[in-house]
Amino acid sequence: MQLLSMDDNKKIGLGLVILGLSCYLLGIILFFDRALFLIANLSFLIGMYMFIGLKQTIAFFSKKTNFKGSLVYFGGFAIIVFGFSFIGFCIQMYGLFLLFKTFLPLLYDPICRIPIIGKYFRSDAVKNTINNIAQKGPSV
Repeated sequence: MQLLSMDDNKKIGLGLVILGLSCYLLGIILFFDRALFLIANLSFLIGMYMFIGLKQTIAFFSKKTNFKGSLVYFGGFAIIVFGFSFIGFCIQMYGLFLLFKTFLPLLYDPICRIPIIGKYFRSDAVKNTINNIAQKGPSV
């Protein structure tokens, strides 16, 4: 039985991305554990490579509109390597926001369908704010 007809590399890549996000969460719960953040970063990047391929991963991080987000993200990774987990994590989250903010409108509808918090996101003000953030381009 196939899972959504994805090939094995994409399944493994998606699993590694999910592992990376889980390690980020565990790293936060365990008081910004440096080792978990390093595992999270490596599995996230390897997962992206396996999910979309090396050429597309490099193209995504080196795209002109994503260049600032890439620098901030990898700068945060370097700060975590040198032992400042909390500061590096905060910088990395800002970098991830810069990299993936154009995907916010795609996440809006599924968030609105969540039973408890969805009603707070259904207002026009929240929808307009998300659209404005996504349309501003590489800088916030």
